[in-house]
Amino acid sequence: MKAKLFAVLATAVALVTGIVLIAGMATAATPPPTTPYPTVPINTNVCKAEAIKVQQAQLAYNQALADYNRTLQLFNRGAAAAQDVRNAQGKVDTAAIALNTAKYAEATCQNNAANPANKDCVNLSLELNRLIDELAITQDQEAIAKANYDAATILFNKNAISAQEYQQIKTAYDTAKLQTQLIQQQITDQRAKTTAANCKNVDRPAPPPTSTTPAPTSTTPAPTSTSTTTSPTPITSSPIPVSTPGS
Repeated sequence: MKAKLFAVLATAVALVTGIVLIAGMATAATPPPTTPYPTVPINTNVCKAEAIKVQQAQLAYNQALADYNRTLQLFNRGAAAAQDVRNAQGKVDTAAIALNTAKYAEATCQNNAANPANKDCVNLSLELNRLIDELAITQDQEAIAKANYDAATILFNKNAISAQEYQQIKTAYDTAKLQTQLIQQQITDQRAKTTAANCKNVDRPAPPPTSTTPAPTSTTPAPTSTSTTTSPTPITSSPIPVSTPGS
């Protein structure tokens, strides 16, 4: 049933909203996995099981990302449907959440094993930042669910899918919206815990601002150099999908 529904969705989207989908392909990027914050020193003699789980989750994420990039390349050549890209994108999101969860679990284990004076605050801060990192991915999952719902609405209005199939897709979208709300509430609750414990520096520092000042113009031609030339990174090894469907 699901395979048939996805096939119908793909056909309709390609025919009815193909231009919009193609234009939206380069407008968003799937949020990548992160490094746990606060940083916890790693002692390789402890938390070995957690370290193995991180390796497993990393392999799963790498595979999902490679599959997504291949699907996107096929789409750009007209050999795959937008629905295929969204399905692959969703798998990248799921794998990214699993990888983040494994990384934060290892960091928490390492913190407990080291037992520093601020152990409790570090654990509270780790959970807060895990939730914050997960929110960005959850919001991407919600965007995918909305794209599926929008496509299904077009089909339903054309009597191309049943009311049951349409309701299933709508329920998936409603569930995704609630998941975003859940993570947001959990962030609020966790931040309250860090405040009550008087924990400091619980938020990941913002990256330094990028300078927008234009570089000075020189009338002297710059010498040509090949010493800093680097080869382009293959798409399958890119840490972030090159582009994703926006609808």
